[in-house]
Amino acid sequence: MATDLNTYRARIGHYDQSKQGKQRNQLKKRAKTNSYSRFSTVPLPIVVFYLLLSLISTNLLAGDSSMLKLKLSLNKLSILGLILFISANLLLSCGDIHPNPGPDKLFINSINAQSLKGTTKSKVKLIDFENLLEVQQPDVMAVCETWLNKMVKNTEVYNHNIYRGYRLDREDIRGGGVLLLVRKSLWSTERKDLLSPTTKHNEMVAAEIRPNKGRRILVISVYRSQTDPSKDFLANLEHILHAGCLDNIKEFLILGDFNYRELTWIEN
Repeated sequence: MATDLNTYRARIGHYDQSKQGKQRNQLKKRAKTNSYSRFSTVPLPIVVFYLLLSLISTNLLAGDSSMLKLKLSLNKLSILGLILFISANLLLSCGDIHPNPGPDKLFINSINAQSLKGTTKSKVKLIDFENLLEVQQPDVMAVCETWLNKMVKNTEVYNHNIYRGYRLDREDIRGGGVLLLVRKSLWSTERKDLLSPTTKHNEMVAAEIRPNKGRRILVISVYRSQTDPSKDFLANLEHILHAGCLDNIKEFLILGDFNYRELTWIEN
């Protein structure tokens, strides 16, 4: 029996459009609140420091040679403070100083490899995969149906100087497997602690990334084979989403192949 997209989204806790609209408005209000004005409170200590130095240097006696040297040193410091004050205000007046600097956009890709180690008459898939990473240079790459095993080393699959890899291979039967690559310029760590303790119908790997300070995203690479019961798969997926929410993670990105051909995928 076909399941419509909204029903499926409701099962995994997808927010409806009205809630998404409210969230967007809240984010806009927060961005306005956090925006920097031309004269921020940031350079205030510099102003106070400059005024104090000016006051002290003005009242020092110039007759004493040691005091004269001290006065000259303080004058230099006051000039430096003035330069820092002007520089800070020029930077803040530009309007592009963000309290949490980091990439505004992430390039994310997801593929079903059906064996990264596979070969055909015309190509070697692993070489194609390496070329794909080199040309597209994604920040995050999710791969399902890797068909890898413990005999295949990570160095055979991706460049360790560029990416951190998190993978889950099938140990009992051929096929399946998921892989998640995150560029090393992004902070990331694997989150096995959020996964469901069961290994049945639970082909998932998760990593937390932090594009900038204060922002946490849980990225999940999943694969559901056609023989996996939908109920068990969704229960495992719900477990990790719930665990992530309890850990105060606000953003989730689920990538992979769900094999839900019975769904009516309609763009709303």
